[in-house]
Amino acid sequence: MAAKNKFGFLSSNWLKIIAMAAMVIDHASVIFLGPETNIWRHIGRIAFPIFAFMIAEGAVHTKNKFLYASRLLAFSVISEVPFDMAFNGTYLEFSHQNVFFTLFLGLVSVYCLDSFRKKGLGILGLITTLACSFGALFLSIDYGFMGVIVITLMYMFSTVKTGVRYLGFAIAGLMTSIVYAFPLSFGFIPSQVYAALCVIPLSLYNGKRGRKMNKYFFYAFYPVHIIILYFIKMFIA
Repeated sequence: MAAKNKFGFLSSNWLKIIAMAAMVIDHASVIFLGPETNIWRHIGRIAFPIFAFMIAEGAVHTKNKFLYASRLLAFSVISEVPFDMAFNGTYLEFSHQNVFFTLFLGLVSVYCLDSFRKKGLGILGLITTLACSFGALFLSIDYGFMGVIVITLMYMFSTVKTGVRYLGFAIAGLMTSIVYAFPLSFGFIPSQVYAALCVIPLSLYNGKRGRKMNKYFFYAFYPVHIIILYFIKMFIA
């Protein structure tokens, strides 16, 4: 659980909205301009580490861990067709899966790590995290191996003292720059260094949820905004 920040004024809902805005900018850039690096893609880099942090926070605050994980998995499946239509030009293929699968495996990693740690079996928690990470790599999901690691790190750093916590968030954001292209090799995407800027909104987090909103809005936003962008492109093409 993130420590309370007396200087913070952003609730978790506002962090999600900031991440969603950055995500829309990034996805619109890819769909309309192509995947090449540009200023709009730089802006989008903060989205994933913020979502990773919110998964870590959700793991602490949710009352029903099984239901939380089930929702993430359900929307992973729901989002796959819109994701493939927009980014792969087909209704369904398996060379690259959407980021909801990353969030789901990251949550499983966090749950297992915490559960085993409380039982004095930390090594089993580490093994589970590595298993989830390599599962993400094997399944070719968005952010792959490092995506799960970043979510786990966000959870770990969210419990430590303020100064170290924010440094950890910046490091975790930077780690999203490591994108695995092959099982035994990886490449560096320069635009990902901007992911470290996630530390700015995260340092303003006040530890509160904020005004009550329908939680399914945040889940549905991902597949809905992708399909809207896709049809806009089809309309203007």
